[in-house]
Amino acid sequence: MFMLVICIWHSPFNVFTSGFIFVDFFFILSGYFLYKSLLKGYTPGAYIKKRIIHFYDKYIIAYFITLFVWVIQHRMDFLNNPIDNILRVIPECFLMQDIGCFQMGINNPLWYLSVLVLGGCCLFSFLSINNKNKYLLPVIVVFIYPYVLNSNEGNIEVFGFDGIFYLPMMRGVADMSLGCLLYIGINKYYNDFLKYSKVIDMCSLLSFVFIIVILFSDVANTRYVIIFFPIIIISCFNNDSIINKINYPNFSIYLGSLSLYMYLIHSSVNRCILSLLQYININKSYGLILYIFIITFISIIFKTCYEKIFRK
Repeated sequence: MFMLVICIWHSPFNVFTSGFIFVDFFFILSGYFLYKSLLKGYTPGAYIKKRIIHFYDKYIIAYFITLFVWVIQHRMDFLNNPIDNILRVIPECFLMQDIGCFQMGINNPLWYLSVLVLGGCCLFSFLSINNKNKYLLPVIVVFIYPYVLNSNEGNIEVFGFDGIFYLPMMRGVADMSLGCLLYIGINKYYNDFLKYSKVIDMCSLLSFVFIIVILFSDVANTRYVIIFFPIIIISCFNNDSIINKINYPNFSIYLGSLSLYMYLIHSSVNRCILSLLQYININKSYGLILYIFIITFISIIFKTCYEKIFRK
């Protein structure tokens, strides 16, 4: 569901004011698993290898599909400036888009993966140097969040530089640091969380309500997701929570595995739809419903084809 909101946010049928907020949810969740990998004894090199093996082949396939669509749509620009456009492709192939050295690429939404890998690598390396470095995680969170939020009037969606600091990278590192703190807290105080499971359930449901409100409210309210997302994540790691009871395990696992394919491919789908909308008119509500079916169907095809061809 969260990934679908991100896809809709980037689509021509967007109905949300702040659909980008779920990027922070995935950053925080990634930080949780980052710290879990650290405790398993992974080295920084092994951690990077693990992350890249998980998605790079899918990433590069989706990237070249998007590049193909982009070249068709911008063929005159590509032919007039071939060197500039070819050079533009290279950083994105190496997960270097939107990390400060290079700006938005052709498959724009995938800046998240660049920050996830490179920012996560820096954070993992910092924590692996000395176990005591984990005590600096609250410092990272307390100092970076206010800096990022105040640079854009409370809006957590930030791009570009503020002085020498590149804000998307800082946003990702702060979110992942918060995720690391969540892992430490959940594992240290797990029994205490179980004692107050009903309270946490109520707070998680309220957090969902507030997240929905934020989706449609002023972007300045997006700062509050750093409160509500951790509460939801804490609830998810309690097997007896309401969130887990209303989920169908097999269905949830399948949707979770589908979400990466959906994220990788949705930019090229959106580009194709934008081209079609130049020739046809469609009611926005009907278009949104149709879009949900199209992006889900294409993601299933992408996942199925990838697993049959590359995972034999």
